Amino acid sequence: MILSSLFSSRTSYYPSTYGLKEGLPVVSSSLSSMLLQRDLPGLRVFATIGGIIVARFAYRLAKYARRHFVPEMPTIRRPVDFLETRYGSGSWVLVMGMNQLGCAFAHQFAKRSFSLVLVDDDRQRLDQHLQRFQKEYPLILIKTITTNFELAATEGWVDSILKELSKLSISVLVNATAGVDSKHDERFPSSSDSEETRKSLVVQVFPSMLLTQAMFPRLKERYNKLQIRGAIITLTATTPLHSSNDTKSPSWLSYALYQSMCHFSTTFAKTLGVDATEAIDFLIIHPGPNISCDRETKSMLAITPQEFATASIQQLRYGVQETSGWWDHELQQWFMENISLKCLHYAWMWRKDKNIQRGE
Repeated sequence: MILSSLFSSRTSYYPSTYGLKEGLPVVSSSLSSMLLQRDLPGLRVFATIGGIIVARFAYRLAKYARRHFVPEMPTIRRPVDFLETRYGSGSWVLVMGMNQLGCAFAHQFAKRSFSLVLVDDDRQRLDQHLQRFQKEYPLILIKTITTNFELAATEGWVDSILKELSKLSISVLVNATAGVDSKHDERFPSSSDSEETRKSLVVQVFPSMLLTQAMFPRLKERYNKLQIRGAIITLTATTPLHSSNDTKSPSWLSYALYQSMCHFSTTFAKTLGVDATEAIDFLIIHPGPNISCDRETKSMLAITPQEFATASIQQLRYGVQETSGWWDHELQQWFMENISLKCLHYAWMWRKDKNIQRGE
């Protein structure tokens, strides 16, 4: 019935010049539109689902473009430099771990006249950064604390740091010790040695976890008194920040432990943030492996720590809770999350076999 109505009302004939038999019916291009007009079972349901998927993808793409490519314009309600307004001008920023990324984040807050508390386990490195900050930002206050991260699991470690912070109005905590410090790469266990595993867990997990746990109630109390928000920024790398051709490259067991430690820091900060969304901003940052800490050449994939810190801090404007900071690092992270662990294992073993064949 349907076909007869189609052919009787919407048919055409090829001209004889095409060499076809005259009178051969050709269904008009309006066939698809006529079928859509029919109430076919499930057609509207599938069309609706497809529309929702496309709309969701377009919305996420628009948010991604806005966060990374659309400059923030000044307004009366929200000035361009929003950090001072949001977290309190002249308040203190606690940066734990003065590695390349920790130093870059400290510079970003120092530019905005925040006072700094710098915590590290290397006194020489801490003094070098202190002299540099005092020279570049002579008007801000800077306090340094030297501690041993290997003793983070001992009783009284975090209390000794809190004692130094008792009279300071801390507004922002930056954790830069959870798997982003190349200084501690040699502490990744290369075998099943339980003592090496324990040291690695202590250095990479305990400082960030204990200080976040200690600062969480202090930031909430500060908000209740002053109605000024605080922030906890946690940096947890997704992949080791060194080449797998390095002689200190960790084994697969070490890589598994490394990933577990990073996931723990991420989950801990994300879960803790559920309880204080009205008082504290939680920002979890996953630096990519192409941050050119030691390279002078720059490419689209390799960026400097300063560029990475600048892009990461901008995410606080939009209430982002988890990011990779730089725009192309977020794309890399998306691809990494969609590659199965089995494929990653095969790639790892293939590269290891190649290194063995080359005698490396």
